[in-house]
Amino acid sequence: MTIAHVLLPHLRDRPVVLVRYPDGIAGKNFYQWNVPQGTPTWVKTITIARDEDGGSRVTCFLVNDADTLLYIANLGCIPIHVLAARSATVEMCDFITFDFDIGSSPISHAVEMALSLRRLLGELGLVGYPKTSGQSGLHVLVPMGPGVSFATAKALVELIGRLVERMHPKIGTMERRIKERGQRVYIDTGQTGRSRTIVAPYSVRAHEGATVSTPLDWDEVNANLTPTRWSMLSVPARIEESGDPMQNLLAEKPDVARAVARLEAMVKADKPLG
Repeated sequence: MTIAHVLLPHLRDRPVVLVRYPDGIAGKNFYQWNVPQGTPTWVKTITIARDEDGGSRVTCFLVNDADTLLYIANLGCIPIHVLAARSATVEMCDFITFDFDIGSSPISHAVEMALSLRRLLGELGLVGYPKTSGQSGLHVLVPMGPGVSFATAKALVELIGRLVERMHPKIGTMERRIKERGQRVYIDTGQTGRSRTIVAPYSVRAHEGATVSTPLDWDEVNANLTPTRWSMLSVPARIEESGDPMQNLLAEKPDVARAVARLEAMVKADKPLG
């Protein structure tokens, strides 16, 4: 519970999906959307519709306090996945996600594209917050502010991803078929959606050494980045020394309409990027 004070703000009032490892990281695991039978009545929950299952409804945890965090840990939950929406506005997207999945590529290629993404976001009036995946990749979360529909958010993240791909065709791709990617980094924009999830900031991963998906300052996104560098043992001291680089993620109030207009103008002009 050493870092609950920085983890809980990233979970609070947000539908949570558990990834459970009842027999430890070497055993079988499963995603759990629905709160299991026997869950105490004091645990807060929310019922939402899942696009992937034809709109079927699931009842998810809301991890709003340390007691609930301990409860899901006792269920064998290791990674905690969150939706990009809050319980009061489940149809609105409050951040979009870029996931640079390196596969067999060097992390330096993901870093190069993430820095290009940062520059592009700046031109659009948006701000990106990077974090390690805690495994091999790099994530950039971009706050949307209030009132942005998932339809708008999905169109925006897809188009920005295409522009990054255009800037780096030799090292990056949005090709979903693994065999067609070659040695290129996969620019995954598919984790933005009404029932799509992303591993939460400061979530532990089911990885040797108990690595953590760790928020970064942009000056740490460089050729020396190691996505598995930080673990349960080292993250508390990091927070004590430097705080949470993502603490302002949801305080941002970007002008998304203006960003969309700038992006449309950029695409129409076929403006050279990078």
